[in-house]
Amino acid sequence: MSNRISLTQLAVERLRPADREVIYWDSNLPGFGLRVSPKGVKTFLLQYRYRTESGKLKERQESLGRLKVVKTVAIARERARQIKDRASAGVDPLGERKALEATKQAEQAAKEFTLSKLVERYMKEYADLNTRASTAAATRGLLKQWVTVLGDRPVGDIAKKDVLDFLNEYLTKRKDGTGRIGANHLLRVIKHVFKWAKQLDLIDSNPAEDVAKPQPRLTSRDRYLDTEEIKSFWAACDQVGWPVGPIFKLLLLTGQRESEVGEMAWSELKLGERLWNIPAPRTKNGKAHTVHLSDLAVEIIAKLPQINGSKFVFTTNGKVPFNNFDYAKKRIQRVMGGPTDWRPHDLRRTATTVMAEIGISPHVADRVLNHQSGRSRVWLRFTTASNISRSGRWRWRSWDATSSGWSVGMWWRCRCDKRASPPILSPAT
Repeated sequence: MSNRISLTQLAVERLRPADREVIYWDSNLPGFGLRVSPKGVKTFLLQYRYRTESGKLKERQESLGRLKVVKTVAIARERARQIKDRASAGVDPLGERKALEATKQAEQAAKEFTLSKLVERYMKEYADLNTRASTAAATRGLLKQWVTVLGDRPVGDIAKKDVLDFLNEYLTKRKDGTGRIGANHLLRVIKHVFKWAKQLDLIDSNPAEDVAKPQPRLTSRDRYLDTEEIKSFWAACDQVGWPVGPIFKLLLLTGQRESEVGEMAWSELKLGERLWNIPAPRTKNGKAHTVHLSDLAVEIIAKLPQINGSKFVFTTNGKVPFNNFDYAKKRIQRVMGGPTDWRPHDLRRTATTVMAEIGISPHVADRVLNHQSGRSRVWLRFTTASNISRSGRWRWRSWDATSSGWSVGMWWRCRCDKRASPPILSPAT
């Protein structure tokens, strides 16, 4: 039901609701009206036509606001005139306002989409789903440093200069030789975050895309523990005790990675067969790996306690595996004394270096390390003098921490061609 009246302030206030919705059209301004609901809610509205880009006339009706909000008829009528003028000029007023509102909402969303929120999405939607748990944890640690400095900044406001300033400040604080390597890792991870976000149209550009590495090419580390350091290291492991001592001993004895040893599960071990089966999800290359344990490694593991029935071999609370290798290394270092430049991962290189020194073939070392073929050659410090690829199984005796030379009956095993007898290693002099 509709009526045509002169919409004055007094007339509008006197209107009473009917049993159904009624529209009162203004007799002074065509298309301008007031809708009164059965509950007495009074809303100004405007009905108009505008010409589309194709030349067709299109009719629109839109609300101008409730009387309680707009307050006066004069304000509502003036708003209606402005809209009609825009429509007469060939503009779609409602479409224009919707576009403006969408722009404002997009700008607000952009302001609220901070680096912290981007990192949260990246970890949840990419890193946690597509990388190993240890890799995701390392990525989260690197990104935490970015979030600490730029976390509250809208991603769209972060520029190349911000990335450079962060890296330069990082380098300024670290002059111990590790700064450039750390900066390279920080740059690599933030580049990938921005690249991923750009691919999903979360951002328009990657501010780190053209940032050059602080060090163009990382040189491979060649640090390994020599004979005296190994003896000192072994004695320190005995002194610091569980869980640090056994963990670090097994890092050296097995040549496996920190996360693989630290997250070792009882279910992976077959001590009677001297085997440790690492499932594919826990290896760096995603391939299941069987480690042939030495007598000494089996002896160490057999003496370890099982905490609160935990599935993890190394855990202090029974819930999560051991992962604080930096702290553990510092404890061992305090007891060892001497050079402090070695890292837990250098124990893996030490194992490979000794294998090379006693003539173990690179492809055998690859099998021990679970590397792709040829990878271990980067680690070798000594030229292999003999090829034992035809031996039934190769054996490597470990260093005795209390005397010089090869005197501990610890054997590292790897099945190869069984046509020859194992080599005999003479004690060092």
